Amino acid sequence: MNRKILMRLQKLPEGQYEYVHATFYFGLRPSELDSILKDKSNFKITASSGVKVLNVNQSKLSSIAEDKRWKGIPAILPEQLEAIKNLQSGKIKKPLLKTIKKILTDHPTIGLYSGRKGFTDLMLSYNQTLEDISAWMGHKSIDRTWKHYKNKKAVTFTPIKKAKNG
Repeated sequence: MNRKILMRLQKLPEGQYEYVHATFYFGLRPSELDSILKDKSNFKITASSGVKVLNVNQSKLSSIAEDKRWKGIPAILPEQLEAIKNLQSGKIKKPLLKTIKKILTDHPTIGLYSGRKGFTDLMLSYNQTLEDISAWMGHKSIDRTWKHYKNKKAVTFTPIKKAKNG
């Protein structure tokens, strides 16, 4: 998912767009967002170096101590601050997949998990490191982030400097 597709989803009923918006701008798993919707104690807002941080309980990590299940994602974009306000207000509602597919008929593979991939590409476009993005997503390694979420269609490269003696 990218920003253009996200904008098209503004047609979703109130609260449902905000759900997709939060998954895109914070890279949240749908299960994490669902957990927050059921129990607001599954997220908290802190600050680090003057930046708000969304802390999310990763409930899927049930085999480790509860205090180690939390991941922090900095709110470095205005859209992330908006998503935090929506989370705090309780304005978010889970959309039905068939409603998303009805709006995005030309993108049949877009689903509730698509925001996570979009998040990776978005953060890379803002020059965030893959290591940080991987930690924000709650991955054990950057290899997982790179393998599953890097935009493989994008053509990126580092320009080659001409050798002086060549």
